[in-house]
Amino acid sequence: MRSQKITYEHPAVWGRHVFLIGLVFIAIALPSTSLLQAQTKAFVSTPPGSFSELVKHVSRSVVNISVEKVIKDRNQGQIPFGPEDPMRDFFERFFGEQVPKEFKQIGLDTGFVINKDGFILTNNHVVEDADEIRVKIGDDREFSAQVVGRDPKTDLALIKIDAKGSLNSDN
Repeated sequence: MRSQKITYEHPAVWGRHVFLIGLVFIAIALPSTSLLQAQTKAFVSTPPGSFSELVKHVSRSVVNISVEKVIKDRNQGQIPFGPEDPMRDFFERFFGEQVPKEFKQIGLDTGFVINKDGFILTNNHVVEDADEIRVKIGDDREFSAQVVGRDPKTDLALIKIDAKGSLNSDN
C-alpha cells in the first residue's frame, strides 16, 4: 500500500483559502465601517461647503504662542575649546575671551482655544521651562499666559490667558 502525501500546492485549495480569508476580512470590516460612518455623522452635523469655509471656521480657535527661555551657560562663560582647537578662533572672533553667560532662546508654536475662559491647549515641549509665555489671538490682541498643567508623556500642556473680552472660540 502506497501512502499519498497531501499537499496544499493545488490551485483550487489555495483559491478556497484565499476566498475564506477574504470573507473573514469583509465580515470584520463592514460593521466597523458603518460604525465609523455613524460616528463621523455625529461629529459633523453640517460640514462646510468649501475648504475656505472650513479654514475660516477653525482658524478662529488657533492662536500663536511665543515663549522665551533664559539659558545659562554651564561653563561659566569660558571658551570650551583648547588652545589648538580651530573652533577657538571662531568663538574668540565673535565673543572675545568670554562666551556669553546666558542667552535667550525664543520659540514659536500654535495652540487651540478650548473655551471662552481662556484655556488653550498646546504642546508640552513648547512651554516646558519657559520664563515667559505670550499668546496672540486672531484679532491681534496679545496676552501673557501661565501654565495650568503639563503632561510630558503625551506632550500636551494647558495654558491660560486672562482675556477681558470674548475669545473667538466655538466652545
